[in-house]
Amino acid sequence: AGARGCRRVGGGAGTLGVGWNISKIEADKAWSTADGEGIVVANIDTGVQYTHPAVVNQYRGNNGDGTYTHAGNWYDPANVCGTGSPPCDNHGHGTHTMGTMLGNDGATNQIGVAPGAKWIACKGCESGSCSTSSLIACAQWVMDPYDNNSGAGEPDVVNNSWGGGSGSTWYRSYMQNWRAAGIFPALSPGDSGPRWGTADSPGGHPETFARRAADRSGKLAGFSSRGPPAGSGVGGKPEVSAP
Repeated sequence: AGARGCRRVGGGAGTLGVGWNISKIEADKAWSTADGEGIVVANIDTGVQYTHPAVVNQYRGNNGDGTYTHAGNWYDPANVCGTGSPPCDNHGHGTHTMGTMLGNDGATNQIGVAPGAKWIACKGCESGSCSTSSLIACAQWVMDPYDNNSGAGEPDVVNNSWGGGSGSTWYRSYMQNWRAAGIFPALSPGDSGPRWGTADSPGGHPETFARRAADRSGKLAGFSSRGPPAGSGVGGKPEVSAP
């Protein structure tokens, strides 16, 4: 949720049972009736270590019999992971954000808000930074992950925990297209805080739902951006704060 983002684009300690972040927002109290089942989330990030026990069962490409179908569930436009390779994460940030979304192994790693959801991913960030070409390719891929012009397989939610260039509009058209397709853009406003008016793009766009980071006590993280980009005319950014 409020995970620390990367520029245009870290890590965490292990937990015992339900993570403090989940307890803080009381997400675990809703799991018996609403745990994300039937929802598909995607991230555009550094990739995902798909075999991690906290996320492997939720991977949409997991066929449940020890085999995997990566086409339509994973895309690496810059071919960082290698031709035909399964999802990889050479940085760790994408695995971290995916874990925050739905990570749960039923034991020591219950750290995801919606453990019943399924995930797909696109590697828009080749390392600790992201190229414009990969980010655009990923924005287009989530609209048609099966590559058959049907729109089938689109995620319900896309998480982007990267940002840069406050006030830039270069990614806004993709957010508008996602909204038109019924895809919910959940973005980080960036790490340019604590001053007001520091939300990065694309998290500062009016089409997005942005969240800033808070610690165990509920105090806002000093690094987390707050307030819409200066002169943007956008109000209410970010919309929420979360661990």
